Amino acid sequence: MYRYIQIRNEDRDFQRILWRNSVDDPIQEYRLCTVTFGVASAPFLALRTLRQLALDESSVFPLASQVLLNDVFVDDVVTGAATLEDALKLQRELTGLCRAGTFELRKWTSNNSEFLSSISKEDLNQDDALILSSIDDDNSVKILGLQWNPKTDTFSYHVNIPSPKCTKRIMLSEISKIYDPLGFVSPITLLIKHLIQLLWISGVGWDEQPPQSICELWANFISEFSLIKNISLPSHILPSYKEVQIHGHTDNIHTFLIIAKTKVAPLKRISLPRLELCGAVLVAKLIEKVLITYGTILPFQNVYAWSDSSISLAWIRSPSHEWRTYVANRVTEITSRVPASQWRHVRSADNPADVASRGVLPSQLNQELWFSGPSWLKLSQRDWPVSHIDLQTNEERRKHTLVSQKEPQDLDFLEKFSSLSKLLRVVSMCFRFYHKCRKSKSYSTDQITVHETKFALHRVISL
Repeated sequence: MYRYIQIRNEDRDFQRILWRNSVDDPIQEYRLCTVTFGVASAPFLALRTLRQLALDESSVFPLASQVLLNDVFVDDVVTGAATLEDALKLQRELTGLCRAGTFELRKWTSNNSEFLSSISKEDLNQDDALILSSIDDDNSVKILGLQWNPKTDTFSYHVNIPSPKCTKRIMLSEISKIYDPLGFVSPITLLIKHLIQLLWISGVGWDEQPPQSICELWANFISEFSLIKNISLPSHILPSYKEVQIHGHTDNIHTFLIIAKTKVAPLKRISLPRLELCGAVLVAKLIEKVLITYGTILPFQNVYAWSDSSISLAWIRSPSHEWRTYVANRVTEITSRVPASQWRHVRSADNPADVASRGVLPSQLNQELWFSGPSWLKLSQRDWPVSHIDLQTNEERRKHTLVSQKEPQDLDFLEKFSSLSKLLRVVSMCFRFYHKCRKSKSYSTDQITVHETKFALHRVISL
């Protein structure tokens, strides 16, 4: 693909090479006019060119344009269609669109023999024929780092047994070879992430042997690593459903694992409810990603997010301003992606994410729960179990403190009067003076009335 993309004339001077066939020949100078392998910008230029081609030709090839924009992984076009007719139409558009940019699509493969036989012979070369000759065998094709079997239409893993040597360098080298882009074996890879964390905590050198406990865990993992090859998942999740629901980790009616992701708890000690809340953030991000990716393909009707943490659900169900900053920020991030009304409680025994949060060896992976979700998820919604839990908590609740100080009143003037009657007469005269100044009342006599005396008594008592 690189050699079909021209470089701007002013940039070709940066791709000069010197050459001569023998030491007796004069040195010749060449300029490479196309994208060159090994150049840091080459992958970007290639993918950006494909994207621009899709945008420029979108009116002529609308289906193929969307595929090039969304379904290209490096130099592989990984896409499909629900029917044979749609697949053939898409194949013709993809071929035409790529030829418009002088690109040529090769190595077609499919799980449908009619599709393969319908492709024009002139589009095939010898390498293509090796793949397209038949789907009656169990030969697999590598797609996105996974093995895809066209005959069974399933994804599987091809693994090489890691080296049994136990040093930090060898262990990290072998671990880096495990590729799981969609998180299908997240419970197993979490165990590996935990192993890496233990290596760093131990502080051993690159070629030193870690503590015995780490080596034993590594040996147990190696002994079961080959079992990953037995895991297979259906690649087809686009049947003609009238309603599709997302459940944070599974898809309903027929249940499929679409995507998963795990993170190891940080070394800094964090409370369990806070870790559960961080897990809810991860679920919300994955749900948003699935909605963006499949929103134009699948008719999503409802979205449900599940958690087995009652405290986390209590935080999510309440306004974020009620909680401290750490919780409030994450509750806001969660509810901006998945509204609080769509969060529900699930028992830990029925929660597929509980498997991933603990990490397991390949032999301990419960395939039914992890890949298909709890059995009741396939039932009607009215038959789902109801969790009777109290979603109330004061943990992490923001506390508002009000400090008030009342100025003491100086009542020493009361002690200056020898009797209550004299005090009441003086207070009454003060109020009479106040009212005369405001001209709010008129008085017919200079004597203090009974009403004025009672009013003065009430005011003195209130002091």
